[in-house]
Amino acid sequence: PSRGSGRLDDVLLEVGTAVVTAMTSASAIGLHNAAVCESVRFSDAAAAFWTSGPGQAAEHVRRILADARRRGEIDLDDDEVAARRFLAMLRGNLHMEITLGLRSTPGTKEVRDHVAFVVAVFLRGAWPASTSKEHEEPAPRGDAVALPVAQGLIREVGESVREIVRG
Repeated sequence: PSRGSGRLDDVLLEVGTAVVTAMTSASAIGLHNAAVCESVRFSDAAAAFWTSGPGQAAEHVRRILADARRRGEIDLDDDEVAARRFLAMLRGNLHMEITLGLRSTPGTKEVRDHVAFVVAVFLRGAWPASTSKEHEEPAPRGDAVALPVAQGLIREVGESVREIVRG
């Protein structure tokens, strides 16, 4: 999709927030559980769930990443794999904890902080390699990302994530 002059981190923050909000909603958790429970007896149920939810999200993110790669904003070997890894980072343990009933659905601020952190870490690993200077970090989003501890973690895992994203 064309994002005009919008910044990649802003686009991923918006999409990621929508994805996390949707995937942690009571209805999505219920559908996920039903698809998992019935997948052995009704494989079409799992396929339908995937196609109508996670599969669409992965394709949408893939198109965003492909556009950013064409613009030279990121350096990825495989947009599809990177999109799936981005979504996996968004899901993290949060989805499993909710699915298992270990915690409640996160509030708006928690979702936004979680997504902002994921976007920052993901992009740190997807930036094009530069021999002349360090890539400028995106502006921090949300209170959690602005914390020095979070910024230090982003710097520490940046190179590892770069390797993971590239496969």
